[in-house]
Amino acid sequence: MSKTVISAEERNVFGSRASQKFRAAGKVPVTVSRRGEESLHVVVAAKDAEVMIHKVSTVVFFDIAGTEQEVLVKDFTRDPVHDGILHVDTIAVKDEQVVKVAVRVVADTRVDCPGLKAGGLLEQMMRRVVIRCPAGKIPDSMGVDLTGVKLGQTVYAEAVQLPEGAVLVTKPRTALLTIIKTRGMRRAESVTEEDEV
Repeated sequence: MSKTVISAEERNVFGSRASQKFRAAGKVPVTVSRRGEESLHVVVAAKDAEVMIHKVSTVVFFDIAGTEQEVLVKDFTRDPVHDGILHVDTIAVKDEQVVKVAVRVVADTRVDCPGLKAGGLLEQMMRRVVIRCPAGKIPDSMGVDLTGVKLGQTVYAEAVQLPEGAVLVTKPRTALLTIIKTRGMRRAESVTEEDEV
């Protein structure tokens, strides 16, 4: 897991006016929900907020006056007109805490895949699967081995290569990807069938 550290400063002024002032100064309000404790409220630079929203399901570390706080990005709100980020919601976590997250799936096309060798195309129905694992061991992505996968064959979520200590939450028989025939291949088959008739 790559480590992303973002400088944050605690805030103690609230309300829409205060939020507008923060945004005018290039900062974005962030709420950190903490189990059994009051939420922590901070602000981060707008450019760092943009980094954060691309780290959904990945642990981010806030540096708050020299103290690190581990968080998972839960949700965010964008301005529908100006497209800037208005607010980010996060959850405080610890390395050993087991969390449920959606992780990106990447198919390994470098292997011996008969379907791809025959000229088929990879069609991925799901880009992420949900797993349960310690927050400190959330992978950036998980691989799927396409060795031996033929044309028309479907690969299911159960084929995802899980990291140590992770459990698959997505139903194992959820269709993940398939190798489909190209239009040219289907046309050629159609012509062949007509010739045989």
